[in-house]
Amino acid sequence: MKILISKNAKDDLYFYYYYKQKYSKSAAKKFFEDFNSSIQSLLLFSYMFPKLSTNNSYRKILFNKKYLIIYFIEKDNIFIDSIINCKQNYIDY
Repeated sequence: MKILISKNAKDDLYFYYYYKQKYSKSAAKKFFEDFNSSIQSLLLFSYMFPKLSTNNSYRKILFNKKYLIIYFIEKDNIFIDSIINCKQNYIDY
C-alpha cells in the first residue's frame, strides 16, 4: 500500500505542529512522532480503524490523544484527507 497525503491534510498537520511548537518544542516533536507512528499503523492495518458514522468510505485513526487522521482506501492507496482536532465537528464529513 501507498500513502498519499492531500494538500489540505499537510496544511492541517503543519498548522497543529507549529501551534504546539510555539508553546512547547517537546510537545510538537511528540505530536509529529505520534503522527508518523499512526502512518506506520495505517500501512500495516489500514482496515482495522473505524469508519466515520456519516460516510462509510472514510475512516479515522486517533493520535496524540486528541487528533484524528481522516482517510479512505482505494485500491492500493491510502488517501489522507484531513488532520482534525477532536474538538472540531468532523461528523459533517
